[in-house]
Amino acid sequence: MTDGLAQETSGPRRSGPAAGVSSSLPSLFLESLAYRRLVAQVVALTSLAAVALALLEPRSYTTTVSFFPQARRSASSLSGLAAQFGVNIAGGEAAQSVQFYVDLIKSREVLGAVGESRFTYQTDTGRVDAPLWTILHVQAADSNARRAAVINRLLPTIAATQEVRTGVITMRVSAPHPALAKLVAEHLIDEVSRFNVVTRQSQATAERRFTERRLGEVRSSLAAAEEKLQDFLQRNRLYFSSAPLQFEHDRLAREVAFQQSLYSQLATSFESAKIEEVRDTPVLTVINPPDLPTRPDSRSAILRLIAGAFIGLFLGLLVVTALMTVKHWRTADSPALRELRRYAASQDGMVGRLVGWLTA
Repeated sequence: MTDGLAQETSGPRRSGPAAGVSSSLPSLFLESLAYRRLVAQVVALTSLAAVALALLEPRSYTTTVSFFPQARRSASSLSGLAAQFGVNIAGGEAAQSVQFYVDLIKSREVLGAVGESRFTYQTDTGRVDAPLWTILHVQAADSNARRAAVINRLLPTIAATQEVRTGVITMRVSAPHPALAKLVAEHLIDEVSRFNVVTRQSQATAERRFTERRLGEVRSSLAAAEEKLQDFLQRNRLYFSSAPLQFEHDRLAREVAFQQSLYSQLATSFESAKIEEVRDTPVLTVINPPDLPTRPDSRSAILRLIAGAFIGLFLGLLVVTALMTVKHWRTADSPALRELRRYAASQDGMVGRLVGWLTA
C-alpha cells in the first residue's frame, strides 16, 4: 500500500489549467522570448502611428505678449461714506488683482467677443477677410451654439501666466497662421482694455448717481443748520455773556462746520466721478507687444515616438501574456476542457468555431 501511494505521489499531475500555468517566472520569461518578434512588431507599429499622428497635425504658430495692469486710482473717500449707508461702491483697482486679469483673458465675455471679430490678413494662397469663427471652420446651428463652439476652440490655444513679484502678465496665443496669432493676441488685449474701461465707467456712473443724491441731501442739511445758527444769532446778539447761550452757539456752529466739511468732500467726489464717467484711457501697459511668429511650433515627434514605443511594449507584453495563457490552457488536460471540445464538435456556427479554436 505504501508503494502504491508512492507511485501515485510521484506520478505526473496535470489535471487542470492551473497546473499548466504554474511554471516559475524564469521559465515563463524564457518562453516569452519566442514572441519577441511579435513584441517588436507591436512596438514598431505604435511608434510609427505616434509619429504619423504628430506629422499629420496641422502647423500652429505661437506669439507672446506681456502687459502690466495700471492702478487707476485708489479707493475714494466716498467708498467709506457709502458703506455707512449700506451702499457698496467698488474701490477702484483694489478689487482687481493680477489674477483677475489672468482669468479675464480666458473669460467667455472676452473670448466670445474675439470669436465674433473680423480678421484680415494675407496668406500664401490669398487674402483672408472673415470672422474668426469662419476662419476656424466652426459649424453651429445658431449664434449661441456658434459662440460656445468658438470659445471652446479658443480656450486650448490661449495661456496666461502672472509674475508674482512684478505683476507682469504674459499671454501666449497659438493659431494656424502667424499673422492670425498676432491679430488674435492684439484683439485679446483690446477686449481686456475695453472691458476695463466699461467697468470703470459703470462704477463711476453708480458713484456719480449716489454722490449726486447724497450731495442734495447734505445741501439741505447744511442749509437747515445755517438757518438755525442765523436765527440763534438774530435772537441772541449778546450770547457770549451767558454760558448756556455760548454752549448752544458752539453746538450749532459745530453742526454747520460738520455739514460744510461733508458737503466739500461730496462735491469733490462728485466732480471726480463725473470725470471718471467719461474717461476712456486704457489701464493696460503693454511691455512686449505681440510679434509675428517666424517659426512654427514644435510637434514633439521624438517625445511621441518614445511614448508610442512604451505603449507598444506594454501592448506587446499584454498580447504575449494572453497567447501564453491560451497556449497553456490548451495543453492542460481537464474535464472542463474535454467538455468544451465536445461542445465545439457538436456546433456548426460561429460560436462552435471560436470555441474549437480556443480548445484546439
